[in-house]
Amino acid sequence: MKYLFYTILVLLLFAFYYLFVRIPIIAGYTAKCACTQYFHNERNLESIAKEDFNLSALQLASLNADDANKTITSSVLGLRSRTAVYKDGLGCQLLQGEDNYKIKIVPPTIQLSDTLNWPYGNVQPDRIPDNVDTHKLTKVVEFAFDENKEMTQQKTRSLLVVYKDSIILDVNHSGFDSDTPQLGWSMTKSWMNTLVGMRILDQKMSLSDTLLFDHWTDDRSKISMDHLLTMTTGIDWEEEYATVADATEMLYMSEDIVSVASDNPLKYSPGNHWYYSSGTSNMISGLLRHSFNDIDQYLQYPYEAFFSKLGMNNSFMEIDEAGNYIGSSYGYASTRDWAKFGLLYLHDGIWKGERLLPEGWVQYSTTEVPSSKGKYGAHFWLNKRGVAFPDAPYDTYSANGYNGQKTIIIPSKDLVIVRLGLNSEFDFNRLIKEIIDAIDFQ
Repeated sequence: MKYLFYTILVLLLFAFYYLFVRIPIIAGYTAKCACTQYFHNERNLESIAKEDFNLSALQLASLNADDANKTITSSVLGLRSRTAVYKDGLGCQLLQGEDNYKIKIVPPTIQLSDTLNWPYGNVQPDRIPDNVDTHKLTKVVEFAFDENKEMTQQKTRSLLVVYKDSIILDVNHSGFDSDTPQLGWSMTKSWMNTLVGMRILDQKMSLSDTLLFDHWTDDRSKISMDHLLTMTTGIDWEEEYATVADATEMLYMSEDIVSVASDNPLKYSPGNHWYYSSGTSNMISGLLRHSFNDIDQYLQYPYEAFFSKLGMNNSFMEIDEAGNYIGSSYGYASTRDWAKFGLLYLHDGIWKGERLLPEGWVQYSTTEVPSSKGKYGAHFWLNKRGVAFPDAPYDTYSANGYNGQKTIIIPSKDLVIVRLGLNSEFDFNRLIKEIIDAIDFQ
């Protein structure tokens, strides 16, 4: 009995320690995500906790709203609470204590023309093209939204399909619509590609830039912007979210995500080894910030150069406490705004006759990184040789995010597909195949 008692005690202590070290991550994650949904999308805390936090550990969080100060505080078993504050134009900012930086912006008002067709205005076509089979599109909806009894737990919130610049399918789960900003998670990485491309067009940044950070006085000085965009920096990084690791420390336990990401040492020589790292995207965000004279110019830039140009009037990016855009993870946009982003790439970086991305930028972004084995380009996922979607055209590429967020671009079919939801196991190969089968491309 004595041995049994000590065994149980050790197991309980281990379980408590296992949970205790993760509490700041759980509390930070839930506070930040709930804050945006509560204050920006005006959802109630009960539905957020029930629907959005579908992992068992996240269900341990207790959420409290302070409407006067626009904050959400989360704690686990009453321990190690974390607070996120809502700021107009910047979504929610996770605090490590007090809001010492007091960062704010005045976001511009983005209005769409009521006389121009979408995507350049608000006018929607009265009918979809004759070569689109609406019955087959209905079957696509049944598959994506659990309306077919053979499929369960698809957890799709929004699905939008654009063919030849016209919306042919736009379906949303109850509580969401075409204008609801939804978290793209790592789709935000592809936004960072876009912003760098725009700064390169402005001749304010370059792919060949090296000596990127002052403290990179060792072999990291050889890392270029190209290495960052293609995720071949060679910097040691642990992309793990179930425990305290590089990624979770950066996102939920630090004031300055750029410093956390750029402090790690080299593990491989730059340019020779591809591996996925959210830290690279946030280093890019820091370098983007350094390309401006002050923080206000940096914070306004996505609005002035990107969102306003494309009429993305339901889009924003969130910042860390120090004011860095969290380019790895925290971009919000409606399905129509994500689709406009996809259309910019479908049209080779040109919007309404204006070149917004350098000539050849889309080709660069979709060129295979050899060590990725067909999976990756420059902050975009690829389908070379059908590695991602066997039944989709090989020129398919996408911005991907946690829980099955995707903006899929298929140049050979003139298609952009946006799916947002809460299921990382969603069958995108089937989705793409059924959408293509619904269109007569002859």
